Amino acid sequence: MANTKGNVLAATLAQEELFAVAYTANGNNGTAAAKAAGYSDKSAYSQATRLLKRPRVAARIAELQQALLDKHALKADEVIGILAAIIRFDSRKLYHPDGTPKRPSELDDETALALASMDTDNPKQSKVFDKNAAIKNAMLHFNLLKDGGVTVNAGVVVISSEDAKLG
Repeated sequence: MANTKGNVLAATLAQEELFAVAYTANGNNGTAAAKAAGYSDKSAYSQATRLLKRPRVAARIAELQQALLDKHALKADEVIGILAAIIRFDSRKLYHPDGTPKRPSELDDETALALASMDTDNPKQSKVFDKNAAIKNAMLHFNLLKDGGVTVNAGVVVISSEDAKLG
């Protein structure tokens, strides 16, 4: 009898794991996750509701979601690096010294990061991210600019576009 209980528990734990993995992978759709874990179409919704209330299932889902966040989350230094690439973008880097356009594989990483899109047939039609927005975001991050006003910080005077208007 203990063996039967052990088998049932093992099967239950395996099905809960399948559910948790499917739930995390499919964007938190409980019904689809229950179906992927082997529950019938007819009972999938109610099974999902029941499974999501189980502490060990909820804990496992939280663990899997945290692992995804850790794997794919942007770090502050990455964001600042991307902003820096946009700010430093120089369109001359899209061309060889003889004026012929570079292929995407020939671009350095910083130049590639600054491109929003690239028309490989006509690099002059390539689009870059907004340099002014990147500068403003970087300045806000480093406390060099207070949104909508003038700030003096670290020996830098910044005048917002509102303050710069004439008349």
